[in-house]
Amino acid sequence: MDHHIGHGTSLPDPFDRLTNYQFSQAKQEFGQWQKFHQAYADFSNNSQYRLLNLFCGLRYSRIVIPVHPCEFVSQFVPTDDCEFYYVDLDLDRWGQWIQDQQQKLKFYNRENEPEKFDRCKKLYNMKPINLTKMLESETSFIQEYLAICSQMLITPLLDQALWLRQDWYSVRVQG
Repeated sequence: MDHHIGHGTSLPDPFDRLTNYQFSQAKQEFGQWQKFHQAYADFSNNSQYRLLNLFCGLRYSRIVIPVHPCEFVSQFVPTDDCEFYYVDLDLDRWGQWIQDQQQKLKFYNRENEPEKFDRCKKLYNMKPINLTKMLESETSFIQEYLAICSQMLITPLLDQALWLRQDWYSVRVQG
């Protein structure tokens, strides 16, 4: 990103996003999950990603930036053209998996994080992305994926989405 912004150039066409977002090579390539997690769009780089998209001729209709509730409340500066979504998960069904993953990744909720999350959802009229459906089965994943694509007005790439889901699922859920 820095190279392209510094030179005012576009991303190569075609840019292989499928390989870029592959999970199964993350540990080998980055050594640990946090480095993999931090290697992608971050709220602090929001303006840089928007500038890069200008250099790309506004090729990307959506830039998805993950933000945890604590950073959202204290540091993120939303713009007028932002839409907000949150990941919703049935913790009665998947709570133990979440706890296991948090321990594995050495990630813990910060003080008042659930309350901040609830406040953000209401204040910004956030729309849910149902992770429970995405985890249940390939069929329910497809339904939720297509619904989110429709809401966000983006063209679904179902074959790629299914491949990425399986790659992610094999590492984060089965692995």
